Amino acid sequence: MTYNTGHPLVLLSSSPRRKDEVEITMWLNPNTVYYLFIYAIILVSRFFKMYKQVHSENNVDSRYYWFVSLEFVYSTAGVVILLITRASSWVPVIVLGYVVLLLASAFIDAMGDDFPTGLRLGLNLMIVALVLILSVTFNQTVLRPLPSQPSPTSRNFMVAIPYRDATMANLRLGDRETVYVATVSARSSDEAVKLSLDKFWEGVKPYSTNAKHPVNPKSVLFPDTTSIVASGSLPSM
Repeated sequence: MTYNTGHPLVLLSSSPRRKDEVEITMWLNPNTVYYLFIYAIILVSRFFKMYKQVHSENNVDSRYYWFVSLEFVYSTAGVVILLITRASSWVPVIVLGYVVLLLASAFIDAMGDDFPTGLRLGLNLMIVALVLILSVTFNQTVLRPLPSQPSPTSRNFMVAIPYRDATMANLRLGDRETVYVATVSARSSDEAVKLSLDKFWEGVKPYSTNAKHPVNPKSVLFPDTTSIVASGSLPSM
């Protein structure tokens, strides 16, 4: 171990980032995949629901498979809630737009038999396409997960604190320099120095020949804070 009393020095060793700090960037937002999966389930469920009617003697038009605009709008409520939390200044516009889509799809679903099948199909496909476009766009832009900021990690420092013990003169040892070495876990060298000084005042006791009258460490111990050095960084735990 070496000490440098003239030039302060703190040596840092780079430590590998923990697994929970590794930032994983993905082109496709997981929420986008989730809602596409939900929409696919709606279409599959509609297919199984209408399959027997389409292929029965009733001969229901196969275009009934696509009358799913109301279910799509219902399923997009989660996107609307997330938008409200992210873009609070646009809450009136977001809510109004969703209510309009909901009422329009509910009206088409309830009164659809009064419309020509082709018109009803077109209206449903327009709403479905609009919901898909808006859902994917918002999930890929406004609702993308915010990049995580890596938190500062703690490292283990070994700090050497040179100091003088005035009581040593009473033992005829003269005014000589002694060293206290502390190992602390800190996020920076400055914090390591502070923690080491706290441990120094708590743990180092001055030399005294009179056990009945303990000496106040701060009155006889004089750490030289300008020459505190780190003899090296220990590997992170």
